[in-house]
Amino acid sequence: MTKEFGQPGTTYLWAVGADGNLRILVEASRKIKHSVLFRGGPVRGAGDVIIENGEVGMISDQSGHYYPLLDLDVPDSYLQSGVDAFLNAGVPVPDEVIQPYAR
Repeated sequence: MTKEFGQPGTTYLWAVGADGNLRILVEASRKIKHSVLFRGGPVRGAGDVIIENGEVGMISDQSGHYYPLLDLDVPDSYLQSGVDAFLNAGVPVPDEVIQPYAR
């Protein structure tokens, strides 16, 4: 991703599939759900992200369709899968922008 990716303040939907692939979709409307990214298949994580100046400005695990499975050994693994995917794609994710969604 480059600094030109997206408009400042634009929210994107992200999901990491069971295969570890990251997919991103511009949230054009709340009618589009995270499940579109993997056709309803299993995911390691999903949520919202804002990209600003070439880095993640906010990332959460908020999704209206996918919900984190509680892994008692790694309680934040659902959101962490997204953080790791963006880092692996070369997009910095400052600690202060990681926002677990309170259910």
